[in-house]
Amino acid sequence: MSTPRRFRANVPAPVQDEAKPKLKRRKCLNCDKKFEVTKPNRKFCTTECKNEFGRHGSAFGPLKTHIETMMTRHTKQVRIELADLVKKLDAAMPLIQARFEAIEKFLEECEVETEPAAASAYSTPTARKFRRARA
Repeated sequence: MSTPRRFRANVPAPVQDEAKPKLKRRKCLNCDKKFEVTKPNRKFCTTECKNEFGRHGSAFGPLKTHIETMMTRHTKQVRIELADLVKKLDAAMPLIQARFEAIEKFLEECEVETEPAAASAYSTPTARKFRRARA
C-alpha cells in the first residue's frame, strides 16, 4: 500500500550520488562543429544548421570552405592590383600636378589678354553673324 498523498510531501527525496552520464559528442553534418548529442539520432548542432543542410544539401560544407578560400585568394589579388595602381598614381602625381599648374598659368594669361574685350562680348564676328541671321 502506498502512503496517502498528504504525507508524501514530508518524505525526503532519496539522495543520488551517481554522476550524470557524459553525453556523446558528435560532429555536425553541416558546419563540422562538435556538439553533445541529447537525442540518439541527432545529426546537427542547431536547427539553423539542419535547415541550411536541407536547403543546400550535403555538398554545401565542402563548397563553403572552397568559396571561402577562393574569396581570400581573390581579395589578396585585388589588394596587390590596388597597391600597384596606387604606386603608379603616386609616380604620375608630379606630372599631373605640373600639367595643372601649366594649365592654370595659361588660363591666367588668357584672362589678362581678354579683359579689355570682355565688355564687348557681342562684338565678336560670330555674334555679329548670328544677329544678322536673326534680323
